[in-house]
Amino acid sequence: MKERDKDRQSIMKNVRQVVLKPLPEPYDELPKQPIFKANDPDPIVAFAERFTESGGHFMYCESLKTFLLEVMELSNTKQWKYVYCWEKMLYDKWFDLQFAECKIGEQLFKISAGVCFCEGIVSATGSIILSERNSGALKMLAEAEALIVLARSSQIFPTLNHAISWMKQEQFNNPIGHWISVNGSNAPHPLYGTESNQLKAKEIYLFLVE
Repeated sequence: MKERDKDRQSIMKNVRQVVLKPLPEPYDELPKQPIFKANDPDPIVAFAERFTESGGHFMYCESLKTFLLEVMELSNTKQWKYVYCWEKMLYDKWFDLQFAECKIGEQLFKISAGVCFCEGIVSATGSIILSERNSGALKMLAEAEALIVLARSSQIFPTLNHAISWMKQEQFNNPIGHWISVNGSNAPHPLYGTESNQLKAKEIYLFLVE
């Protein structure tokens, strides 16, 4: 246990060196077998480096509550008045915290920023995979000025090919529908017909929980 804690502390020390400000798993079907080799660079650090290099904002959260409070603070700093979140679990918690700017309506009226889950993140490219089953993710990406994505460390894939292989398997059990890969600058790699000129978000934030 002590060695595991020491390794974890070492990883997070490296992550904090990548991002200026360190800041919770939507799916249980992720691969159970390890897909990283023992001598591979730490995937969290690799993702953080590439994502921030492309203009993204990477933040690490030690708890869901930390994430909720950080988004509230970010909204206040950016003066966002309409932060949409279609993930009811998150919306209910923000409601309890009296985060008045958080909305859940079906129409993205005057949307400033959107909050969603993702299918996974890719360490080799520093990109995020979003799909139709991530509540409102693609619609928010097309209409909001900023997108806030919540991911778990267990959702990291080493390469885009690993992610695509997993999602092809997922299509048989829980259809994903349209999906795309975007990096920190919102430079998209359209998949299944999503057009890049439909995307509006200029800022992408990735909040990662261990």
